[in-house]
Amino acid sequence: MAVGLDGRDAIAALTVSPLGECPQMPVPVGHADMIERIGAPYFRDRWLPRQRTTMQSLALFRRHEEAAVSDWVVVLGTLSGTALGAGTTYLSQRTQDRRRATEVLRTDRRRTYTDFLSAMHGLFLEVRMARQAAQAPLDSGLPGDSVTFRLSLRKIQPLEAQKALDSLRLIAGDATIERGEAMFRFLREVEPEVLRANRWSGWHHQYRELRYQFLHAARIDLGDVPKSSRSAQ
Repeated sequence: MAVGLDGRDAIAALTVSPLGECPQMPVPVGHADMIERIGAPYFRDRWLPRQRTTMQSLALFRRHEEAAVSDWVVVLGTLSGTALGAGTTYLSQRTQDRRRATEVLRTDRRRTYTDFLSAMHGLFLEVRMARQAAQAPLDSGLPGDSVTFRLSLRKIQPLEAQKALDSLRLIAGDATIERGEAMFRFLREVEPEVLRANRWSGWHHQYRELRYQFLHAARIDLGDVPKSSRSAQ
């Protein structure tokens, strides 16, 4: 004799396991129609909505993931653009500062070179005045008073010329410093023989040559001499 099942027993028999599988139970004879009427709505109302919810969750997760990736792309693009702009600004500022520093150095060098040349020419004028004071009359035929000439040379104060030379050593290039020191020594180590007219002419010419060499080295420091002229020297 078939054992009867009411509606609650049939629903309990059709409960879905966590793996989505129905447990195997013997179905009493004569209750197949009842199970079909009760089980179909159960599967439709319990299992299918869960499946749809899972799929919707996955789709929503993918949309959120794509949105997050898109947001990161925007953020990274903004950051890279900001970094590039900052780097460009920094390099431009560095270039302007370097150019400004070069121009300041060039201006200071030009002023120092001008002051040095003025001081050296002042020494030259004092040497010439000392020679004129020690010269003998032209009609005497004498070479002049060498003692007076030496005393006059010792009275020359080289303080301004020495200060100009020290300033030159602080800011000039090596070649310019070498030319300046040579001109300073030449004006401070004057021999009594320059009292003679023929020796004075050669001494004066040598002073002008040293002055020209200094000017050429100074122009190279200032960037006023073309490369071809530098190589020729």
